[in-house]
Amino acid sequence: MTYQEKQSLVMLMSNLLISAVYGILVYQRFLTAEPAPAAELAFWGKAFLIFIPIQIVPRIVVMIIFTIINKILTDEDDPAITDEYDKLVELKSVRNSNYLFMLGFFLAMGALALGAGSNILFIMLFAAMVGSGLFQEASQLYYYRRGV
Repeated sequence: MTYQEKQSLVMLMSNLLISAVYGILVYQRFLTAEPAPAAELAFWGKAFLIFIPIQIVPRIVVMIIFTIINKILTDEDDPAITDEYDKLVELKSVRNSNYLFMLGFFLAMGALALGAGSNILFIMLFAAMVGSGLFQEASQLYYYRRGV
């Protein structure tokens, strides 16, 4: 398995774990939150603003730990040069991720237009964000394994 494949697999698993733990915590907090509509919007606004650094900081920490452990176990360095193939894999995986997020966004807006509550909108947006991130990592793993 190449360095990029291992990196994609580790990031996929960490993204899944971080999102699952945060989603469970938000859901538990949502069940105990105030039922007023204004409070719901404030709750979801805070949940999304907190979600961004919670996704970024642990990913950086996981990447540092992965690099250290990979170096110790395999004596393999992080590739210093990204070639055209790496850039193409990243480009296609980001494209796939954006398509999935846009699909989730339009489905969330459609649900809102059909009369679903704001809670459904935010849950669908959260699912679209998490799903698109997971799909990006899975796409990268797929493209490195099967080729572009």
